[in-house]
Amino acid sequence: MEEETDGLRQRKGKEDEEEEMVLTKKLVKHEAKDKEEVIGVSESWSSVLFQVSPPYLCAGLGMVAAGLVLDSVQYWPVFQTLPELFIMVPALIGLKGNLEMTLASRLSTHANLGHLDTIEQIVAMGRANLALLQVQGVVVGALAACLATAMAWAGDPGSRENYFP
Repeated sequence: MEEETDGLRQRKGKEDEEEEMVLTKKLVKHEAKDKEEVIGVSESWSSVLFQVSPPYLCAGLGMVAAGLVLDSVQYWPVFQTLPELFIMVPALIGLKGNLEMTLASRLSTHANLGHLDTIEQIVAMGRANLALLQVQGVVVGALAACLATAMAWAGDPGSRENYFP
């Protein structure tokens, strides 16, 4: 009778293994199907156009507004005295974009790490990152102004009195 029990155990063990293999294969097939569904998602051109148009429109209007502001400030005494500052304007606009993208990158990283789950965390992280952004902008802006002044000073050494009364 013990031999039958051992044989029964062996058959049940084999049946359990086969059942587990079948379940594993079904799970793998289900995961593959899910991956195909995720990968197979496509958006229509109209949907993409609808989502992309507002940011591009805002960016274009912002550049037009920046051009209008630059057109009005070109007659300020600082730009009349140091025309080299106009050289720095595109670089500073590029700097602004870089600073904004680093801010977005830092905030999205903190959001993915779960550091922005409560209002207190959001306020603290926002203050810290905006303060860092301001410091970076002031430091690089000051360096750009010093560079423009040095370029003007090196270009016409006889007129140093005009720049520094």
